[in-house]
Amino acid sequence: MKKWQTNCRSHEIDHAQVHEYENALILPLRQKPEFNTPEGVYEGGVCSENFTFIAGRRRRFKAEHANWDCDSSYKVEDDDIVSRNETVIFGGCIIDHFGHALLDGTARMWYLPDAPSGMKIVFLRYPRSTNTPFDALRFVELMGIDMSRVEIIDKPTKFDRVIVPDEAIYPMDAYRAEYVKTFDAIRDNIKPMEDKKIYLSRSHFHYRTSLNETYYEDFFSRRGFTIIYPETLSIEEQIAYIAGADEVVTTMGSMAHLLLFAKSTTKATILNRSTQCLPAQVIVGQARGIESYYVDAFLNPLPVPHVNGPFLFGPTVSSVTT
Repeated sequence: MKKWQTNCRSHEIDHAQVHEYENALILPLRQKPEFNTPEGVYEGGVCSENFTFIAGRRRRFKAEHANWDCDSSYKVEDDDIVSRNETVIFGGCIIDHFGHALLDGTARMWYLPDAPSGMKIVFLRYPRSTNTPFDALRFVELMGIDMSRVEIIDKPTKFDRVIVPDEAIYPMDAYRAEYVKTFDAIRDNIKPMEDKKIYLSRSHFHYRTSLNETYYEDFFSRRGFTIIYPETLSIEEQIAYIAGADEVVTTMGSMAHLLLFAKSTTKATILNRSTQCLPAQVIVGQARGIESYYVDAFLNPLPVPHVNGPFLFGPTVSSVTT
C-alpha cells in the first residue's frame, strides 16, 4: 500500500521547451563501467564544443544514474570529429525494446509534428540488444515523418546548430503535458478498430514469464471482451485496437503502455503481476487522462521482481470472482 500511495499522486511538471545550441556536438552512447546497474549508465548525447554536457536521457527528473541514463559527455580528439554545416533536431536516445521505445524513447518526439519540415532529425541508439527487440524509429515513421530526414549518429559529429526539445517524460517520476502529442499524432494516422472491449494477453508471447493467464482470458471473454495477442499483430493493428476501445484490460508491463493511444474516455483495468508498483504506468494513465484501476491478480508463491517473473495469475481477494 505504501508503494502505491507514494506513486499515486500528480506527476505533471512544467511545460516542455525547445532549446538551440550553436557549434554543438552529438556523441554516440557508450556505457560507463563504474556503474553496476542491470542496463547500465551511459555517456554521450549532446554537448558543447568544449564537451560540456547538454542533453542525453534521464529516467528521473532530478536524480541521476538510473538504468539507461545518459547523463554526461566525454572528450574526443579533433581528428575523430565529423563536422557538418547543418542545423539538426536532436530526437533523443532510443532503445530497441518495445516497452522502452514506446514509453521513453519517445520523450523528445513531441516536437516533431511542429518542427521545420525539411530539417534533419538525428537520434542516438543504445549499443546493446534486448530480448524483446523492436525498431524504435517505427514511432517516428507512424507520426508521418519523412524517414529520409531521420538519421542515427554513430560517430562524434559537430553541427552548426542543434535544436534540443525537452524530455517530456521521466518515467520514474514526472511528465509534461506535451508528452501525449506524439501519440495523438500517431493515432490520428490510424483507423480505430470497432471492438469496444478488449483484453491484451501475454499468453502467446515467446518470452513466457506468465502462467495461468488463460484464467483471465476466459473470465473476460465470457463478459464480451475480444482477446488480443499483441505480438501476433502489427504495431498499427495494436494501436488501432487501443484507439477504438472503450474498455481495456491488460496485465502490468509493456503492453499496458499501449494505453498511451487510448481515448481519454477509456476505462483501463490493469492486472498487477507482482507486489512492485510501476510508476511509469501510473504516469501513462495520468498523462492520457484515462480512468485506471489496478488489481492484484497474482498468486506468486515467492517474491518476484516486476520484470523477470515467473508470474502466476489467478483469482485473489482483490480481483472480481463473480
